[in-house]
Amino acid sequence: MNLSQGLNEVVNISLPDVTSGSGYTITFNINSEDFVTEELAWDATARDISRAFEQTLDLNYGQLIVTATDDGWDVEFAGLYSGQPMIGLISATEGVSALLSQAGTEVLDSLVDFDDSDYLDLEGGVGADDVDLSAFAGNSKISTLQGSDSIKGAQGINIIDAGAGDDFIYVSGETNDIIVGGEGEDTLIADMSGNTGAAHSFDLDNDQLETDLATINLLGIESAELIGSDDDDSFNATDFIGLSETTDIQLVNGWADLSEFSLLFTLDDDSAVLEIDTQGAQTLEELIALINIADDRETGAMFASFDQSSAQLSISGISAFSTLGSDTSILSVLGLDGQSVSNSLVTGVSMGLVASVQLSTQRGNGGSDTYLGSQGIDLFEIDDDDVSVDGKGGYDAVVASTTATHTQVDVADSSLTWKGDMQTDKSVSLTDIEQAQITATTGATLIDASSATVDVILDAADTNAELKGSSGINEYRINVAGRTDTDIVNVTVSDLATSSDVVFYGGGETFNIDNFDYATITGTNYSFVTETGGDLTIDSNVSIVGQSIKFEAGGTITVKKNVSTDDPDTAGSIGFYARHIVVEDGVSISAKGQTLQQSGDIDLIASDSRNKIKGLGFYNYDNVSASITIGAATIEGRDINIIAFAETNPDSPVNYGGDSLESDELSIKDF
Repeated sequence: MNLSQGLNEVVNISLPDVTSGSGYTITFNINSEDFVTEELAWDATARDISRAFEQTLDLNYGQLIVTATDDGWDVEFAGLYSGQPMIGLISATEGVSALLSQAGTEVLDSLVDFDDSDYLDLEGGVGADDVDLSAFAGNSKISTLQGSDSIKGAQGINIIDAGAGDDFIYVSGETNDIIVGGEGEDTLIADMSGNTGAAHSFDLDNDQLETDLATINLLGIESAELIGSDDDDSFNATDFIGLSETTDIQLVNGWADLSEFSLLFTLDDDSAVLEIDTQGAQTLEELIALINIADDRETGAMFASFDQSSAQLSISGISAFSTLGSDTSILSVLGLDGQSVSNSLVTGVSMGLVASVQLSTQRGNGGSDTYLGSQGIDLFEIDDDDVSVDGKGGYDAVVASTTATHTQVDVADSSLTWKGDMQTDKSVSLTDIEQAQITATTGATLIDASSATVDVILDAADTNAELKGSSGINEYRINVAGRTDTDIVNVTVSDLATSSDVVFYGGGETFNIDNFDYATITGTNYSFVTETGGDLTIDSNVSIVGQSIKFEAGGTITVKKNVSTDDPDTAGSIGFYARHIVVEDGVSISAKGQTLQQSGDIDLIASDSRNKIKGLGFYNYDNVSASITIGAATIEGRDINIIAFAETNPDSPVNYGGDSLESDELSIKDF
């Protein structure tokens, strides 16, 4: 058993006395692969250093101890990364010294004479915990208190209480476990991929997951990932709502839009009308508690309860209910609108989560599988051997790819069909699916969605597969890295489509309009999009007559030369989307048509999402920035939008990653 008792790995960074330029980068070499940080400014803070390490190495938040030294920094891998080797070689640019001053060492405790009849009782801390008992044949009780945790149970029966935080809880689907997610957005991963040679079934309800081998009791689970094996599996999440008493009340569908929060209850003995202000409740559990403490009668007092299986709220001991004002929206949110009191009891209809929450991910892993989604958002990862997918409610998507033998995929609203030379067609039926995401693999010839109305993402990747879009929202993707002049992708867009973006990615940090030549496009209603994860510089004039163009980058877009979509008739629109946007002196950005109405729109939108978590936890230090800098430039078009914003986890009520790195305070609540 590894309880992180060994030495922690420590990196020392020493800055030179004389510096030049704006900053430096650090390179980690792990298993012969280089990982390079974004540029760190010479006056970078401890938070900047830790974030660069976290995001470059894909680490969980709050597990590094960054300490200032006389000439730089010491960075210690603590928390989840205590007592283990983390990196191999390390180097830095611009005269900065980066070295491993203490190597991490692993210390293991031995378990003697433990077998499948034994029991481990583990308790975590208030920070993020990483618990993995999957190699232990016995049983376990795991409590991780606060923190956004990753928990894998033992091979026997597990009782898991994940506590507060956004937790990831893994189960085998083979034992009768009891899972309590606690507060936060918690995800259950039921992975039966290792149980091969047998067909498995998954029936996910709001209070339990029933497989062909076990029944797992659930409380406080907001989403689930179900993974089958190599045989014919079946998935059913139709009764999964993802709502529990511990759910953040802001995730209850409609709650965020409320302006009236006061409820009125007439007690069933007509002794009083009680007003309850629910605005301060953070969870459904707290809202129910506000109701239950309001009535001081010794017997028959008003009492609210929540049915986990149906997500219904019931209130007894009353003869009537209403709202303080005329706005009754809160009754609809709580499922009480239109319901009546009978025998001193009212029971609402099922509540639901906000529409943006993905409730289930389902992956068959081979075999002829069938899928039933939830009433919310579902993602189905399927292949050509599967049978059917029914998304039910919500905006649901299927993900698939071509194969070595079936090099063509046809997308219809009711089916995906794989075709190949001298091959029998294979088809998967679709019901209530709103989007199809299809990727071409080696040898692919065609992805055809021309008969569909659903939204599609069609990715030619590094192939020359032809792409034909639907009449919905279309994204055509082409990897330009390594392409030659003969590697052309034919793209057919529907001019009646809701929208069509032709995205060119993998092209590097300097914009090259010649990349657009890798697509031969039939149709006129589309936008060119160039996409890069880093910085993007436009250092030569760009002129695309009457056609819309978008520039998207993860870092900084620097516009050094003119960009024009002018047209004597109707101009195209122009968009820049990045963390920082710089328009230099003398630059012209123009989307002028014959009239103002025929001119294109121009967007300059800067947003900072660097604090999007990789792994577990929340960032608790809002050191993010987005900026738009416009020199002596000319911008002409119809509607011109210039917007910069930076937010760090605005919906997170509390950070569970550990102490703030730049203060002595504990985790910051309601930051």
